[in-house]
Amino acid sequence: MRIARNPRTWSLHQRRHSEAGLTLIELLVSLMLLVLITGFLAGGIGVGRRAFAADQDAAVEASNSAALDSLAKLIATALPAQAGQGQMAFEGGGETLAFVALSAGHALPGGPLGMRIYLEGREVRVVVKLKARSAKAKEVRAKALVGVTSLEFTYFGSREAGKPPAWHREWPAADHLPDLVAMQVSFGGRTRKPPVVVALRQS
Repeated sequence: MRIARNPRTWSLHQRRHSEAGLTLIELLVSLMLLVLITGFLAGGIGVGRRAFAADQDAAVEASNSAALDSLAKLIATALPAQAGQGQMAFEGGGETLAFVALSAGHALPGGPLGMRIYLEGREVRVVVKLKARSAKAKEVRAKALVGVTSLEFTYFGSREAGKPPAWHREWPAADHLPDLVAMQVSFGGRTRKPPVVVALRQS
C-alpha cells in the first residue's frame, strides 16, 4: 500500500533539516579560519607599527644631522677677537663653548655677536648675546638638539709656545684660538656618531 506524502509536511521537514546548526567539524574549521585571519591582521598591524617607528627614527636622524651641521658652521665663524689683556674672547670647556661669531645679518643682526653652546639636561642650547644701546645686553636662546645624552668638546692646538699641538679637553682664555674644535654628541638609544671637527680662522 502506497502512502501519499503531504507536500506541505515534507517541505517543512526539509526546511527544518537545512536550518539545523553547524556540525562539530564545520565549527572547528570556522574557528581555525578565524584564528588564521586574526593572526594575519595582527602581523600586518605589527609591520605597520614598525614601519612607522622606522620613519620617525629616520626623521629624527635627519633633523639631528641638519642641526649638527648648523652648529659646526656656527663654530666655524668664531673670530679671533680680543677680550682684553691680550686674551682672545674664546673659552672652551668640556660641555660648553663660548666665543665671538661673525653674523651675516640674516636671522640675527650683522657683525660680531657673543655665542655660547652648552648642554642643559638632554638639550643642546645656543645663547646669542645681542648688543643693545642700554648697558645690559639682550640674549636670545634657542634649542639646537634634543634627546642628547652627552656633549663633549675637545680642542686641538698648542696652548703654550714651543710645545707641539695636541688635543685638549679644555681651552682656557689664551692669546690665540685652537686650530681645531671637535664636537662629540651622543643620543639615547642610537649609535654614537663620529665627532664633528671644525677648523677655526686664526687671523
